[in-house]
Amino acid sequence: MEPVHWGRDKSLWIEYAIVTAVAIPLAQWQPISNFLHELFKGRRGDIYPAIVGLEGVVLGFVVAALTIVLGYANSPRFELIKGTKNYAAIFRAYIRAAKWMALALTYGMAALIFDTDEGPNSPLCFLLFATLTLACIRFGRVIYITEKVVKVVVNSHSRAPGA
Repeated sequence: MEPVHWGRDKSLWIEYAIVTAVAIPLAQWQPISNFLHELFKGRRGDIYPAIVGLEGVVLGFVVAALTIVLGYANSPRFELIKGTKNYAAIFRAYIRAAKWMALALTYGMAALIFDTDEGPNSPLCFLLFATLTLACIRFGRVIYITEKVVKVVVNSHSRAPGA
């Protein structure tokens, strides 16, 4: 398996560039900017801390789930997974999910500081929710993968890869 390099995941950079290129102009469009300002008016102090806390917890879950999967790596049952073509994709999914969650967490922290009722920052708000959405999608994939890996490892019936 090829080692994971944090800065070399080109598809992740492409996803980020697309999200940024779409989110910032959309957030500066007056109807969306007004909508975001009205939606968050007086509630930023409640919403942003909740998002930051939740993202921190979910990021911790992804790291814990990856640890569980790595703990099974020496199990004889794990050989079924190692024999598949998707073996490397399992770990890439965890790393990508962690990166998107860390990015959403970073935007959440920035929003706590820079997006206030007195000085709303619509691009930052929109970027937060765009990255949060992608992080949630990645998190769903992590849950799915973790469930499948655990089922294979703890299943008492022997079966061949792909069967």
